[in-house]
Amino acid sequence: ALIANTFAYEYYKQDLERSRGAMSEVKSFILEQLKQVEERLRVSEDSLRTFQQREGVVNLDEASKNLLDQLSNFESEYYSAMAELEINEQQLKYLTRELDIKEKELLNNFIQTANPLILELQTKIAKLEASVVEAIAKGIDENAPQIQTIKVQMDKMKERLNQETRMLISRGYIPGPSDPLSINQSMLEDVIKLRIGQILLQSKAREFKKLVDHYSKELEKLPQVIITFTRLERERLVNENIYMLMKNKYEESRITEASQISNVYVIDQSVPPKYPVSPKKKMNVLLGGILGLGLGIGIIFLKEFLDNTIKTKEDLVKKGITTLAVIPEIDEMKTAKKARSVNNTEVSQYQSRLITHFDPKSPVSEAYRSMRTNIELSGVDKSIKSVVITSAGPGEGKSTTISNLAIAFAQMDQKTLLVDTDMRRPVLQKVFKVPRVPGIADIITGTNTIEECIHETSVENLYILPSGNLPPNPSEMLGSKKMREIYQTLTEQYDKIFFDAPPIIAVTDASLLAKLCDGLVVVVKSGVTHDEALDQVQNIVQQIKLPMLGAVINAITPKHMKGGSYYYYYRYMNYQYK
Repeated sequence: ALIANTFAYEYYKQDLERSRGAMSEVKSFILEQLKQVEERLRVSEDSLRTFQQREGVVNLDEASKNLLDQLSNFESEYYSAMAELEINEQQLKYLTRELDIKEKELLNNFIQTANPLILELQTKIAKLEASVVEAIAKGIDENAPQIQTIKVQMDKMKERLNQETRMLISRGYIPGPSDPLSINQSMLEDVIKLRIGQILLQSKAREFKKLVDHYSKELEKLPQVIITFTRLERERLVNENIYMLMKNKYEESRITEASQISNVYVIDQSVPPKYPVSPKKKMNVLLGGILGLGLGIGIIFLKEFLDNTIKTKEDLVKKGITTLAVIPEIDEMKTAKKARSVNNTEVSQYQSRLITHFDPKSPVSEAYRSMRTNIELSGVDKSIKSVVITSAGPGEGKSTTISNLAIAFAQMDQKTLLVDTDMRRPVLQKVFKVPRVPGIADIITGTNTIEECIHETSVENLYILPSGNLPPNPSEMLGSKKMREIYQTLTEQYDKIFFDAPPIIAVTDASLLAKLCDGLVVVVKSGVTHDEALDQVQNIVQQIKLPMLGAVINAITPKHMKGGSYYYYYRYMNYQYK
C-alpha cells in the first residue's frame, strides 16, 4: 500500500511539473525577448529623433504615407509570426526533451507519415492564410466580412485538425507509453499540435515576407531623405508592435502557468488488504488454455484473411483467367541428383530446375507437358508458333517455366528456340551454360548476325539465343523495326519460339513482344503473386488487347491445395509411371 501511494503521489508531482514546466520555460524566454525588443525600440526611437532634429520634419505625401503604413503593418505581421515561431520552438524543445528515444522515433514517424487528411487540412489552412494576407495587401480591412468569413473557415479547419490528431492518438497510431510515469498521451498531442502550428506559422511568415519584399522595392523609388525617414519610422513601428505583442504574450504565459493543474487525481488512498489473496491456479490454467487456444486460432484466421496472394487454380478461375497448368514445387535436390546420374558431373542451382530434361517421368514434368498440350490447343484459328512468357513481378519462376516448357516442346521433335529478351536480368545463359554475349541485343544493333548468336543446348532440338550486351534502352530495341525483321526470320527457321520477357507490370518489354507474337503466358507463383498484381496484369492485357493464352500457377505445395486435391493430383500422376 505504501509503494502504491508513493507511486501515485510521485506521478501526480511529475505530471504537475510537466504541465507547468513547458509554460515556465516559455515565460522565461519571452521575458528575455521582451528586454531585447524594449532595447531595440529605445534605439529605434533615438535614431528617429536624431534624424528629425538634424533634417527637420519630413512631410510625406499621401501615397508615401500609405506606402509606409502598409509596409510597417506587413513588417509587423512578419516579425510577429517569426516571434510566435520562436515561442513555439521553445515549447517544442522543452516537450521534446521530455520524450525518450523510442517515443521521439514514434513521433517522427507520425509526422513523416501523417494521414492524407491531416496533410490536406494543413495545405488548405495555409492557402486560406495566404488569402487573408492577399486581401489585406489589397487594402481590405482585417475586420471586413470577406476576411472574417475566411478566418471562420480557418478556425473550423484547425478544430478539425485537432480532432484528427486526437483520433489518431486514441486509435494507437501513436501508442501510449509502457511506463505511465514517463509520459502521457496529452504530451504527444501537445507536441504534434506544436509541429503542425510551426508549419502554419511558417506559411504565414512566408506570405508576409513576400509583401515586405515587394513594398520595400516600391520604397526604393522615393527620394533618399524620405527613404531614410520611412526606414527609421518603420523600425520604430515594427519594434513597438513586437514589444506590445511580447508584452501580451508574457502576461498570457504568466496566467497560463498559474492556471496549470495536474491531469492526475488521487481518488482514494491505497490500504493494505485484510488477508492475503492466493492465486487461483486451476482457474488461471483453464483461462490460460482457453485464451491460448483462442489466440492461436485467431492468428491463423487473421493470417489467412490478410493473405491476398494467389494460391490455387480456383483463384485464377474466379478472375476469369484460363489456367494452362498447375505446376508443383520442384525438388531441386532430387533433380540435381538425377542430373548427376545422367551427366556424371555436378550441376548448378539453375540447371537443377530443368526437371523435364533430367527427370522426365516426374509429376512435375507431366505438368509441363500438360501445359504444352494446352498451349497447342489454344490456337483455334491458327497454330501457336511464338509465345511470350512473363510474370507480374520478379522471382515468380518465369525463367524456370519457360526453360522446362521449351524442353517439353523440343522432346516432341519440334525445332525450338529460346530467346532471352529479359535484357535487365538475363539468366537463361546460366541455365543452359552458354555465353551471354553476343545475343539478341547485338543482332538488333547490327554488331552480329543471327547465326553467330544462336547456340545449341544439351537438349536435342533446343536452341538458345541469349540476351547479349545489356543495352540502356531495352524497350526501344524490342519495339524497333529491326526486331520485327529478326522475328520474321526466326519464325521461318524454327517450329516454336519462346521469349523470356521481364515482368509485364514493371516495364513495357513484354507488351511490345506480345504484340509481335501469337500468344502471351503469365507465370503466377503460388503464395507469392498478389491478387492486386494480377489485376494490373489483366488491365494491361485488356487495354492493349494482348493475345493472352492464359496463366500457369507454379510452386504449388500441399498447404496451398484445398482439401485432398494435392493428394489425388500426385496419386494420379504417379500412377501413370508405375
